[in-house]
Amino acid sequence: MIKLDISIIYILGLFLLLVFILNRYFFGPLLKILQERKAMVVNPREEAQRSLKEAEEFTQQREKALASTTAEAQQLKDERVQKGRREGDKIIASTRTEAERLLSSAERDIKGMVREVERDLEGLSDTFAHKIAENLLGRRLTVSPPDRKGTKRNRPRQR
Repeated sequence: MIKLDISIIYILGLFLLLVFILNRYFFGPLLKILQERKAMVVNPREEAQRSLKEAEEFTQQREKALASTTAEAQQLKDERVQKGRREGDKIIASTRTEAERLLSSAERDIKGMVREVERDLEGLSDTFAHKIAENLLGRRLTVSPPDRKGTKRNRPRQR
């Protein structure tokens, strides 16, 4: 049988002292080092995951902002193109109007010049005809060409 004497109390005391010393100087620092190692491995992973989530959120926000900016840019571009077309149409219309005005003015000027030249030619046509007849006949005609009104000044003399 087991004897219960005072030596059990000493053994129990020494055991508790040994547990206390081992916990304090061996297991405590060892557990602390293991926890620090675990924290060194786990904390960066958690931080990396957190950073990855933040990066994904930032990327999504950036893509949304880019999409909205692209849509706004396209809308502005379309507005500018339409405005340019309207201004181009206005310019073309005013240019056409100006060209038509210049054309009609030029036509009036040309018609006036043509009438003037026709009047001058009418006056000169009799003179030219008289000279041509003299050249063809080879002699000087005594008939004078008609005046500008179409009446003859002198009647030709018959020879």
